[in-house]
Amino acid sequence: MAATVNKSSDSPEETHNVDKGKVEVLNLAGSQVMRATFQLGWKWSECVKPVAGTDSCQVSHMVYTLAGRMIVRMDDGSEIEIKQGDVTAIPSGHDAWIVGDEPLRRHRFSRRRPICEAAKLETESDRRVIERPMYS
Repeated sequence: MAATVNKSSDSPEETHNVDKGKVEVLNLAGSQVMRATFQLGWKWSECVKPVAGTDSCQVSHMVYTLAGRMIVRMDDGSEIEIKQGDVTAIPSGHDAWIVGDEPLRRHRFSRRRPICEAAKLETESDRRVIERPMYS
């Protein structure tokens, strides 16, 4: 029988400081909940792309926005604005940036990929995309 797990987002197990942002991570029963704060001026293609090594974010996201606004532009050119109270599924292949006059705060929910899957990838850049958190 699976155990009930309860953790406080005020006590993250991991904290990642990124250019113009911060991501706090909780690990729960094979999943992750990430509380992210991105400051004004944060843009994936400027702040994360140099680390990711891809032209656009190749990670899909399921997010709940607590505050602020963000534009997501898909590789096909379509755009959506995400705002406080929105629950959004963002497929891979996008750029994103903060708009308005307040930082974006959101929770991202994700299944963790077993490390053995990352080990099967062919190239170092493929492993980097899977093993390193990509925030957008």
